[in-house]
Amino acid sequence: MEKREPSLADWLGRMEYAILDGAQSAEIAARCAQLTREECLPLWEMSDEAAAELAPVAPYLVRLAADPTLTDWLIQEGWGKQWGIFLSLRLPTTLEQLKRHFQPFLLAQVEGEEDKSFYFRFYDPRVFRTFMDICTPEQAQSFFGPVKQFLTEGTTSTQLHLYSLIRGQVKHEIVQATSGNHPD
Repeated sequence: MEKREPSLADWLGRMEYAILDGAQSAEIAARCAQLTREECLPLWEMSDEAAAELAPVAPYLVRLAADPTLTDWLIQEGWGKQWGIFLSLRLPTTLEQLKRHFQPFLLAQVEGEEDKSFYFRFYDPRVFRTFMDICTPEQAQSFFGPVKQFLTEGTTSTQLHLYSLIRGQVKHEIVQATSGNHPD
C-alpha cells in the first residue's frame, strides 16, 4: 500500500483550536458571530459598548470541532491570507482557560520603552513565525503553556510550519501538505 502525504485538511484536522485575526477579513467576525460562547471567544476583553466597534477587528479563539464546516471554510476562504494560527493541546483545557492563557501576550513592551505597551499580534502567522525564531526558552515555555503544537501557513499554499516545545526548546518543522482539501 502506497503511503500518502497528509493533505492540508488532514493537518488542520489534527488541530483543536484556531486563533483568527478579525482584522484580516470581515468574514471572520461574521462567521464567529454564528458560534456560541462555548465555541468561540474574542481574545480581547470588551465592554458591550466597545464590542460594536472592536468586534470586527478582534482576534478570536475558535474551537474547530464546534462547526464541522469551519475547517473547510478556513481552507477555501482564508488559506494563504494570513488569517490566523492553529493549535493542538497537550493538557485538557477549556476555551475560557485557553483565552486566559493567551490574554497576557496581547500587549508587549519593547526594550528601552517600558513606559509604552504595544499590541502583540502573535496570531498573525508572519508575526508568530518571527516570534518563534527569536523567543528565549523561558518565553517559549510561558507562551506554549497547555499547547502541544502550533501550525501556521507558510509561503506557498502547501507549506506548513509546525512548532513544538521539546525539552524547553522550540522545534520548528516545515512540512508540505498535498493539495487535497478533505481528510479521508
